[in-house]
Amino acid sequence: MPKSRPQPQPQPLHLGLAEDLIARIDRGEWAEGQRLPSVRELASAFSMSTFTVSRAIRQLTSAGRVQTIQGKGTFVIPARADRALTPFGDDDRNGHLPVDLSWQNALLRKPASTRASQIVQPLIRSSQLSSDMIVLASGGETSDVLPAHSLQAAWKGLLGDVKSEMIGGWAAEGELQTREWIVQYLTGMGIATTPDNVIVTSGGQQALSLVAQTLLEPDDTVLVERPMYLFALSILDSLGVRCIDVAVDEDGTWIDAAEDLIERFHPKLVLTVPTGQVPTGITMPTNRRKQLLAAARKHGIIILEDDHASEMTYEGTAPPAIKSFDTHGHVIYAKSFSKITLPALRIGAIVAEGLILDALKHAKLISDRYTSTIIQSAFLAYVNRTSFARDLQRYRTIYGERRDAMLDALQREMPDGVTWTHPAAGFHLWLTMPPGISAQEVAVRAAANGVLVARGGAFFAQGDPDTGVRLTFTSNDPERIRLGIQRLARAVEDAMRGGRGHDTLPRLSDLGLT
Repeated sequence: MPKSRPQPQPQPLHLGLAEDLIARIDRGEWAEGQRLPSVRELASAFSMSTFTVSRAIRQLTSAGRVQTIQGKGTFVIPARADRALTPFGDDDRNGHLPVDLSWQNALLRKPASTRASQIVQPLIRSSQLSSDMIVLASGGETSDVLPAHSLQAAWKGLLGDVKSEMIGGWAAEGELQTREWIVQYLTGMGIATTPDNVIVTSGGQQALSLVAQTLLEPDDTVLVERPMYLFALSILDSLGVRCIDVAVDEDGTWIDAAEDLIERFHPKLVLTVPTGQVPTGITMPTNRRKQLLAAARKHGIIILEDDHASEMTYEGTAPPAIKSFDTHGHVIYAKSFSKITLPALRIGAIVAEGLILDALKHAKLISDRYTSTIIQSAFLAYVNRTSFARDLQRYRTIYGERRDAMLDALQREMPDGVTWTHPAAGFHLWLTMPPGISAQEVAVRAAANGVLVARGGAFFAQGDPDTGVRLTFTSNDPERIRLGIQRLARAVEDAMRGGRGHDTLPRLSDLGLT
């Protein structure tokens, strides 16, 4: 009996709609930078469900044709050759024709967080920026200050004396020599610990991630600062935990509010960046640190203390770490060494005790087994050089001068009603707009003026007030900082006067992109 030929399956509605929308964009019905109609408007126009339209919009996003900005809408972005999906890379430079891989979308988890991609929207790749674009939205460190020459010398000496333990070692908690050096270093900061209580991590980001994965389950509650380091929030988002934010003032976490929230919501964890808080640069004084620890002991919860750059304190010395006061294992201390050595080394550490320490060691083992022993050896070769202390002092001097240049420029250029934090440490400060002025609009106008800032919405766990932007003062010399603040001030003034709104984003060519 002959087999019947399989009948072609009809195309899913959302794929057909996606093709139609792309065709309309290609015909110019919606120009680059223009906002698409809302999902409800499209659903009504095409007589489809909002679910189908939402799936179609996700197809357009995956294809690199549109970009959604939280609270603002979905905007058309330029079609680029390097967004074409092929089995062998971003384009067909190897002679392979582009292939539609949209079927993979059905297999992907829905992203829990898009915070990182919001920071420089719609400018994602810094390599596309023209040399005239001043970037005040970067992470902090800068290649013109980092000690590449010192690391080169340390690395060269290391490669000439490779030991068998560098190749074969695999202790999940890190090599003993690395942990001993970390203990000695932290002792100088007032933290009393032992090598057995230290876990070497692949950067500070992994330290935060391991703690979150070890302690938290979906629907657990975490108390975070408002605003907060966006990659820490992204980690928490990915785990499906509930984040409750607590206000930050000029002295860091507002302790009375924190205690009230702890009593109401019973969080398992409190996450704080007490020195050079990200993104505000604020440093919490000693008395508040002790009060926060007392609250943790009273309620039987954990404080995750993130120390990314206490060495970069520009006024006096950094207050003692909260961990230095901890005698009952209520503080997990996460330390990053990336900002004070080289980010590419990706060395961090966790200090903890008890059953939590054991669980963290297990989490490290199943995460990546161990931090590269060769990288640990390179790290030790650098930090044991006499130049390490000199490099730290040089960072503080240069970054302090750049901080002062930004604060002076803000005082001189910003219109009345704009306020900003005074960072005692770290790499960033927080700029707050006058009432009624959209930070998103200011960021778009600033990009059109030739300065890129980090819009503040991604730094909030509970809702985007659209009032602030983060500025990084360490990544440009004072002259470019002053010019960048002048351009930003013009953008703020334009927004205060009104004029073109931000329903239509400027074209990327207007923002200095190739």
